[in-house]
Amino acid sequence: MKKIRLIMLLIMPVFIFNCNTNKNENLLGKYFNNYENNVLHFVELKKDNTYLHYYEGKNHTVKRNIGTWKSIKKGDEIEIMFSSWIDYGYLNEPVCNSCTNFVKLEDGELIFNQDLPKETNFVKRD
Repeated sequence: MKKIRLIMLLIMPVFIFNCNTNKNENLLGKYFNNYENNVLHFVELKKDNTYLHYYEGKNHTVKRNIGTWKSIKKGDEIEIMFSSWIDYGYLNEPVCNSCTNFVKLEDGELIFNQDLPKETNFVKRD
């Protein structure tokens, strides 16, 4: 009995550590916005909790922003908190310029605005 307890005590921290470090693994990757034709617009969530927001317009002008992100679990829902977020894309004037932005993550989609899904949301592609 003592051996089993000892083995459990040794295995449990490894199991807990792996669960905590892998909780964001399925969130990592590139999420694309395809609203504008001939434009490359994506957000990449990286393992070190930084993100790259990249926008290459029709005239090949590149805008890029780097900040940090954090996942927040609220019941069954997941939100992503972006620090230093800057809006790019179809908006002439950014609504958010170096602010903190909270975004809902649902079915592989970053939902920035429920009312403008094609214009503002990003869908994960592997």
